[in-house]
Amino acid sequence: MENDIVIIRNMLRDESEAVAHYEEAANKALNPTLKKILHDIKEEEMVHIGELKQALKEIYGISDNDKEGEGKMEVNNILAKEERIRKACAVVDMAHLAMFPTLSMKIRQLKK
Repeated sequence: MENDIVIIRNMLRDESEAVAHYEEAANKALNPTLKKILHDIKEEEMVHIGELKQALKEIYGISDNDKEGEGKMEVNNILAKEERIRKACAVVDMAHLAMFPTLSMKIRQLKK
């Protein structure tokens, strides 16, 4: 049993890394069709994560729900912060940001 749990945990790690890789690739891709394909594959990897978590819960009674709730709150806080940044950026004259390339790049990433 313990071996199986380790296998599932390792697969969860691998799937999470795959999600990050596909997201990064999609963000770097220039072709809109390729971006869409990479995002779709990322979503499929996220389904795999859900399946593995469900297997842990149903087969072994292991649930990460307490941590997921905490994680959900943190993500919502981050998204709210990014939304405030997006709204503030809408007011900022982008021409003036040319003087601050790092800030300009971050703002463009947030607008995607």
